[in-house]
Amino acid sequence: MANPVISEDVVQEVIPGNIRRAEHFVAIMRRFVEFLRHELRAPSVVQTAPRMFIQKSEAGGGVDAKTLKFCYDRLTSLLKTLEIVDTEEFGALSSVADFATLIGTYDQGFTIIMEPYDERYPHIPDPVLQLACLDASLAVKPVFEKYQSVFITSGTLSPIDLYPRLLKFRPNVMTNRSLLRPAFAVTEDSHLQVPIRDRFVVFWHLIGAGTFLPQGQPCNYCKPG
Repeated sequence: MANPVISEDVVQEVIPGNIRRAEHFVAIMRRFVEFLRHELRAPSVVQTAPRMFIQKSEAGGGVDAKTLKFCYDRLTSLLKTLEIVDTEEFGALSSVADFATLIGTYDQGFTIIMEPYDERYPHIPDPVLQLACLDASLAVKPVFEKYQSVFITSGTLSPIDLYPRLLKFRPNVMTNRSLLRPAFAVTEDSHLQVPIRDRFVVFWHLIGAGTFLPQGQPCNYCKPG
């Protein structure tokens, strides 16, 4: 699952010829980075669909959707060819390649948000580019394909029939349970058992209690509120 949200048919496609040579790929990545810098100079918050963003990328940077789709694979291949073990130095470039591959692959289910500054400090330029996923089923689909049985639980998402609609799957068994009695955090030491209530002070007490648990001990912490 190296590409957790990239479909198998995309992974099996052939890398386009315009980025097969290393120098050509580097040149295209430079053009795309310059395009991103230009977009981040926007004076106000801008929300754009991937398809529209790619059209602007083609016009402003000469980089089309198919080229963007293979940026992740091409960069990974290049780093392996150069036998680069410590890839942290290329973390920023990897983020750009991941972003390019996602918008080149999906024209629906994502939106691009560009914020020129932090709303708390509107006079200080601090541009941020976000790729927001609007369809949770894209991320969970590979999990359903890889594993025969998947159990999904939540203490906050209600009603439970939201799951099949949000994640686009057909459940074999679905049940909803309500706690009529106070729940307790169970640990090996009885003095650490604390009633769970909707109070953050109790929540942080549970976090502190976790330091006494042996490594590998399965636990379930309920989020307050």
